[in-house]
Amino acid sequence: MSTEFIYDFQFEDGSKRSYTLQLSDKTGFILSNIDESQLPEWTHLSYKKCKDCPLDESKHQYCPVAKNLSPYLEEYKDQKSYVKVHVRVTSEERFYEKKTSLQDGLYSFFGIVFATSSCPNMDFLRPMARFHLPFSNVDETIVRSLGFYLLKQYFNMKDGEEADFELKHFEEAYRKVIRVNKDFVERIHSIGSGDAESNSIIALDGFAQLLHLQLEQDLPDIRELF
Repeated sequence: MSTEFIYDFQFEDGSKRSYTLQLSDKTGFILSNIDESQLPEWTHLSYKKCKDCPLDESKHQYCPVAKNLSPYLEEYKDQKSYVKVHVRVTSEERFYEKKTSLQDGLYSFFGIVFATSSCPNMDFLRPMARFHLPFSNVDETIVRSLGFYLLKQYFNMKDGEEADFELKHFEEAYRKVIRVNKDFVERIHSIGSGDAESNSIIALDGFAQLLHLQLEQDLPDIRELF
């Protein structure tokens, strides 16, 4: 069984593109049938490898995020971020629509792929991807990521494991996300002349950094609600 998110992009010139992301209901990982023999050089783990990547190149030939993003990055590598699109995101329960820039549409789409591609430094976001909220703003992202993190700590406690209810390790987890985003932008800068895909990842990084700042300030905007 799997959960599907269908992203439909309609451009101002009338052209359309549609992508279906499938996540395993059991593991939350993305399901793909990518032919590894056709993968470009920049997907190799050794190609501009993230500085904090814990994966062993002798066991992992490809960067898991690059591998799963490669079909889309190759398609948009020459596109400009400011191109206007109408994006419709459909799941089994509901759909979302937004007129926005290509950058923001890809940002929402890429976020799922980053979180579900077996990257060790992104993996703590994987459960949240199963309950994907397209086009979420900063406060929504903070509430959702903190809520999922604290739920994991509750399960740790029930299983007799260490539970971090004081969020001691949460900030470090997001620091790793920030570093992955920065290093991945360096990886893809060499593959095309456009900026839509790199700006989408920079937007992901911006959200991670804003969340980090909010945590340092004890989440003042959200705390007011209580």
